[in-house]
Amino acid sequence: MSGFDTVISNGLVIDGTAAATPRADDVGIVDGRIAQVGDLSRKERRHTLDAAGRVVAPGFIDTHTHAEIAALAGGPDRFAPVAQGVTTMLSGADGFGWVGLEGEEQARWWRETMSIYGTLSDPPGRWAEPSEFVEQLRSASIPDVIPMIPHNNVRAAVMGPETRAAGPDDMKKMHEIVDSWLEAGAVGYVIAGVKSVRDITIGDTLTDSKNRAAEPLPGYKEAKSVVFSSLYPVSSDEYQDLVKALDKLALNDAALTYEKDSSVALGFGFRCGFLGLLHLEVVQERLEREYDLSLILSAPSVRYR
Repeated sequence: MSGFDTVISNGLVIDGTAAATPRADDVGIVDGRIAQVGDLSRKERRHTLDAAGRVVAPGFIDTHTHAEIAALAGGPDRFAPVAQGVTTMLSGADGFGWVGLEGEEQARWWRETMSIYGTLSDPPGRWAEPSEFVEQLRSASIPDVIPMIPHNNVRAAVMGPETRAAGPDDMKKMHEIVDSWLEAGAVGYVIAGVKSVRDITIGDTLTDSKNRAAEPLPGYKEAKSVVFSSLYPVSSDEYQDLVKALDKLALNDAALTYEKDSSVALGFGFRCGFLGLLHLEVVQERLEREYDLSLILSAPSVRYR
């Protein structure tokens, strides 16, 4: 990267990556987004903010928040997330939502929601489509916001306050509404009860057990490791820390592969596969910097056929 718009330097970085201890580091920003965290003392930049004596918290994600209410209402509370170090938040927790409800019904649902927070103000918009709501929310929110699909709102838009089981026609309409939320940029998640992160792979196809997909969705290809090296903790006491660090790192690095390994001289470790030497160096740096590990690496090798 040639340079940054702004570098926040000399701060004590706490970035939510499970690093054992906070660390003194720089944070580089390009186009309003965090581009790099590390030693940026030799990097070009247009502006520098000296954060000496302060804590810098880049990249904190609030996964359960109702801050969209404060953002849409325009109150002073909309600044609370960034004051607490949150740069991204998922909105729509607990299925709250008001999109697609008819006239007074939308206003009534809004007022009932607001009563939880001690106010009965009218909704700051009339949202017929998810795209209208998402656009207003993103323009009003101080942190970056990722709206979740509000499941209560989806059901209410089709069935109102009825408590009966949804029929086939109801389900079809709800599927269409969910599609429109996804197209507008909203997200959703499911709790699958997976016991180990190693039981899943980025790119896996999620399907219904009662109506299984005939084949996985196309387009995803598993990364192939070409460079291999074994990683061992300098101290055997750090082996379990290395296990946890690799598990967490693999969550956002699908190209990293690893399996248990051992050496008479170095003890227990992991045989790891990488896309190349640069990938190896990045993984090593992240393990040492973010997880406060001291590592010994075997000489990199390639697999011949």
